[in-house]
Amino acid sequence: LPIFADEHLLDRRRYWRRFPVPSTSVEEPSYRARTGFPYRYWRGPTWIASSWLLHRGLRLHGRADAAEELAARVRALVGQSGFREYYGPDSGIGQGARAFGMSTLAAAL
Repeated sequence: LPIFADEHLLDRRRYWRRFPVPSTSVEEPSYRARTGFPYRYWRGPTWIASSWLLHRGLRLHGRADAAEELAARVRALVGQSGFREYYGPDSGIGQGARAFGMSTLAAAL
């Protein structure tokens, strides 16, 4: 994971955005930060559950520094927009459902 993390996950152009981690690389042509018709839920927005899983992987593979930075950004995201279904990875704008239970995983970070 450390090589993968440095080359992909921690790449600021692709995934390590202001509020990581988008569900698709920003460099991917199908990337959309916001949903709309056609709906592309997994083509860009940040989901707390995914960030929670990646946080665990970073810690397990010796990247506590990156894991803590990810946790801090997720906490800031939820502090800004509340527990939403998903978020804009650069703007932090909450989208989808409000009071979304799965996003309370931010508290575990």
